[in-house]
Amino acid sequence: GASAGDLDQAGHDQVILKSRDIGGSYVALIVVDRRFLLYDHQVFVFVSSSEELVDKKSDPNSMFPKVDIIHSKLPPFLLEGVDRNKLQFTRPNVMSIMDGMATTGNVSRSGRPHAIIPDEFAAWPLNASLDFLAASLGASDCRIFVSTSQGVGNGFHKVATNPDIPQIKIHWTRHPWHSQGRY
Repeated sequence: GASAGDLDQAGHDQVILKSRDIGGSYVALIVVDRRFLLYDHQVFVFVSSSEELVDKKSDPNSMFPKVDIIHSKLPPFLLEGVDRNKLQFTRPNVMSIMDGMATTGNVSRSGRPHAIIPDEFAAWPLNASLDFLAASLGASDCRIFVSTSQGVGNGFHKVATNPDIPQIKIHWTRHPWHSQGRY
């Protein structure tokens, strides 16, 4: 199999600035899930302000149930060897993992994930978002910040206004369903 050091390794932070109900979280989930399914020795961490926002089986707005939806559309051979547990997807035979956790200042301090994905980062409490930024800075070469803006004075505003972090902007006016009737 391919290794984590291959040329397509992520290698930088990314901001996905989105509007509600636009699918921005799916963008990050699909990219990470692709690497998880196709490459060996992959480690990813998904973080939100509570465990339920990462993995609440009955809530398709939670992050890991979105991965379940993605997996339900894939051919079975791509999912061979994938185990699904609470807050975790694993491929034990190739030592790949997607972990989910609630935010703390200790997120991934003990590991080196290939990417860390904090979801709806602007909605996190200020101290939690700043603690996350400090804890995750040296823990991964790739943090994918996904959020709808919620003003200034939060961790997401700090990364979204950093000119050194590339951005993908997905505004509701670009969605054909939501922009109908726009002047």
